[in-house]
Amino acid sequence: MWHLTCGDLAADSVRRRLGEGNGEAVRVLRDDLAVGPLADIESPPCAERVAFWEGVWPAALAPRPDF
Repeated sequence: MWHLTCGDLAADSVRRRLGEGNGEAVRVLRDDLAVGPLADIESPPCAERVAFWEGVWPAALAPRPDF
């Protein structure tokens, strides 16, 4: 089983609770806020963000959001 956490501190806490050798993996989601706002992604019209979501959205999944 995987356990997803936001950040290393949370991952360390989960690992301590799980203990060693249990066969479960802790995966860390990196917090993009740690690097600060990214002007080309966070500022309208957010073309980079739109391009990303259009690229990963499954073509068969409808309705398609207005990114």
